[in-house]
Amino acid sequence: MDMSMLKEAAKRFPEDVSPPFDDLLHECGFDALCHFSRHFCGQTIYVPKLHTIFCQCLEKEVLHRFNGRNLKDLVQKSGFTERRIRRLIKDEQK
Repeated sequence: MDMSMLKEAAKRFPEDVSPPFDDLLHECGFDALCHFSRHFCGQTIYVPKLHTIFCQCLEKEVLHRFNGRNLKDLVQKSGFTERRIRRLIKDEQK
């Protein structure tokens, strides 16, 4: 398949790209959508919420930023509850 022709067709007729891939094309671009298709074609995939995808990273970031006086700020920025952050801190200190 001629990728340049495909790219031009998607650019010229974006309304004819199948849903939900039309949204992906709009949000991510042609190259990212092609990469996604090459890696996941034929598979059924579940895409969880961002918070779930990055949960462990976010937990580590909270621990990294915690300075003993910014608990409320971290609650607001991370979306974690105060109780959860306190538990993370306690578990980290073990």
